[in-house]
Amino acid sequence: MTRRRLLLALMGTWALLWIASLLVPPTVAPTGDGFTRGMNRIGLFFGLQLAAAFVALLLLTLRPASGRLRRLALLPAGLALLLAIAITGLILWVRIADPASDPGPPPGPATDAVSPSTLRP
Repeated sequence: MTRRRLLLALMGTWALLWIASLLVPPTVAPTGDGFTRGMNRIGLFFGLQLAAAFVALLLLTLRPASGRLRRLALLPAGLALLLAIAITGLILWVRIADPASDPGPPPGPATDAVSPSTLRP
């Protein structure tokens, strides 16, 4: 197998993993209860993205010295870097942003308690 064919095969593998990370997780049934319901989808997305990032690093190290294929091999690593920056930015934004003004719990019950003796049939 020539180096060019290897690069094209790796590029196809990366594209398949990248597209699968967007299309497959929504089709998987969510598991878990309560707050963790659906975390398997997030894990699947990040697992496929991690595999795609590994292939992107391989493409980055194996790219040729010149030509269009050299520039094309930068695309997967660039998209992986862009995703990492977006996730980091989202985490920082959530930590730095002002929380919504929460009035806190009410000082007493929301309604007056009604005893059965005061109810009329």
